[in-house]
This record gives sequence, structure tokens and C-alpha cells, in this order.
Amino acid sequence: MQKLAAAYGLSDKGLAKTCNRYLVPVPPRGYWAKIEAGQSVKPTPLRSVENTALHNVYIGKGQTLNARSPYVIDVIARAKEEIAIQDARLASKPAATQAPPIAAKNEEAAQGLEAASGVPKANPEKLRSTIKSFIAELKQCKEDRDGFVWCKWVKVPPKDFARLGSLFNDIAARLEPYQFSFVVGERQVGFEKDDVSVSLRVEAPRKKEAGNSKYDWKSFTYVHAGRFKLRIDGHAEGVKKEWNDTDTKTIEDCLDKIVESIRLNHIANKEWEIKARETENRRAHLALRRKMVEQRQEREKARLAFLREVAEARREAEELRVTIALASPQGEVSDEYHLMMDWARSRLAELEEKTVADAIQRELIKRELFQIPDPLFDPEGNPPAKKNYWDE
Repeated sequence: MQKLAAAYGLSDKGLAKTCNRYLVPVPPRGYWAKIEAGQSVKPTPLRSVENTALHNVYIGKGQTLNARSPYVIDVIARAKEEIAIQDARLASKPAATQAPPIAAKNEEAAQGLEAASGVPKANPEKLRSTIKSFIAELKQCKEDRDGFVWCKWVKVPPKDFARLGSLFNDIAARLEPYQFSFVVGERQVGFEKDDVSVSLRVEAPRKKEAGNSKYDWKSFTYVHAGRFKLRIDGHAEGVKKEWNDTDTKTIEDCLDKIVESIRLNHIANKEWEIKARETENRRAHLALRRKMVEQRQEREKARLAFLREVAEARREAEELRVTIALASPQGEVSDEYHLMMDWARSRLAELEEKTVADAIQRELIKRELFQIPDPLFDPEGNPPAKKNYWDE
């Protein structure tokens, strides 16, 4: 491991961790010593890995390790192509049908940035109805001890409500030409199209400031700096999903990138939901087939028990015939003996009636042991056995 790691510019521990991450077996302790001593050792075979992205591992400088699923990579590529087609189609339309302008800022915003937060204020009259109702819902919530209002994964102080509404309004304006709408769900807010939503999280991180107490001890306080952090919850892996205010740039300066990420995550979420439904249907189908296997096994036990019951009844009837024939009285016998013989003949008649073809057929229909067509027939044969909880 040391020689091989040196060839790739890594430490032996770093190479071992990389092998462990990508399921590549490494020689155990004492492996090379046994070879030098002339002992036979059995190498560990490579583990079967379904993720084809792990079939080739690139190690060394200038190489990036990408373990994303090929399915995810293909989804992102197709999502970008679809977005490019939508943009070209939208650009070819008359100017009147293109994206509406971003909501105008009020006079104070037009003059520059707000001194406290460094971002423009919003005009609440320009907000869309769904956004305005969400801001109203925020105002009804109580502040926590740190001065935050937390509702549907939006955690901001009351003084930032205006900016939050403006931010959502600007994103909504840019997404409207693509048929997106702002939605307020049970747990999160976001943008929805074709019943597929992309959720957003917005926070207002506090700034840590150092100071001295009255005893000259160093202390720290956390103050609201008026900065936002926005995160997109989606399945577009490898696409930027988080933006933060900095000293030189605000989230509002990155609206184009945010909108593009929302659109990519929407397509990825739609593909993920389709695949999730397919997986769920496949698992449900396999579960049904496995359930049918159990039902067929139980039916086989019931069939065998019924045949044994018929065979036992016929065996008992044959024994009763022989017994009745041999035990028939030749002379005077007691009344009890006659009662026993009468009971034996009654039992024999009952067994004979039970074992005739018509009676067996009626019992088969009642117990549903040999139905036509067979409701438990599986044209695909027996499904693979489930080895653990995670198997489909």
C-alpha cells in the first residue's frame, strides 16, 4: 500500500480510505509477509457493484472522483437540454409574452441599499397574493428568544419580512413565464409546476461579535446582520443549491442562477418521483408475488391435509366393514352389544357418504383447493426470495 500510494502522491492511509470508500478490497495485515515466506494466499475478489460510476476510480492530482449515479448525471444533462429548449421557445415569442419585469422597488430602494441590511426594501403592494398571505402568516407567528420567526422552514426576524417578500416576489416573476407558481405547503414554501414542487429554505444567520464584560472578561453576542441564506431542496445533485449574502454580493444579485437551479431541480424532482413510483410499483408487485408464494404453500398444506383426511376416512371405513362382519352376533347378546353394532353401522354409513366422489367434490369447492382458473398462478414463476429488509 505504501509503494502504490507513493506512486499516486497519496499516503497509505489516504489510499486505504479511498479503497474502502469505493468498495475495493485491500490486502490484510501480513499478506505480503506470507507471500515472501512462500505461503499460498487467496486474494479477495472484487465485490459486485451495481453503480457503474464506481467501476472506474480515478486517483491522483487533477482527477475528480465522481460517484454520482449515471442515472442522476443523465437526468441533469436532459434537464439542461430541456431548459435550453424552453428558453429558446420563450425567446422566439413576441416581447409582450416574454417574462414580466422584476417588481419595481420603492423610492427608498431605488436610492441604494438599506443601511441596516445592505439590501433594498420591498413595496408590499406589489407582492403576489400567495406571497402576501404567507408574509401575513409569518406576522402572526411569535418570535423565539433569539428574535426569529420560524414558519415552514423560513427563519427570519420580523424586520426582514419586507425583504423576504420582495425576494420571493422577484423569483416568482422570473419563473412565471415557465408556468411556475409560488405555493405554501403544509411544511415548506416553494414553487410548483405540473404538481411537482421545489421547496425553499430561508434563514437569516446572526453575526458573532466579541466584546468585554464589566469585569473585562471576553464575551460574545449574536446580532441580526440582515443577511440571508437561501437553500433549494431538490434532487439535482451536482447543481448549486445554496446562496448566502456576502460583503460584496446579495442573494438578489444571483436571481438568474437561483431560477436556473429551481428549474433544474424541478425536472430532477419530476424524474425522481417517476422513478420512485416505478420502484414502489415494482416492490409492490414483488411483494404480491411473494405473498402468493406463501398462499400457494399454505394451499399445498391444506390439499395434503384434505387428501390425508379422505384416506384416513376410507381406511377407517374399511376397518369398520371388517369389524362389523366379524363381530356380528351369532346368538344371544346384550342390549349394549346391539347398541355398539348399531353405532358402528351408523359410523360406517357416515364415512362412506363422506368419501364418495360427490361429497369430495362438494368439499373441494367449499375449501377452494383446486380452483379453475387458479387465482394464485404466477405466469412469471416464483420470485427471488427476499434476503433482507432492503431487498425489493
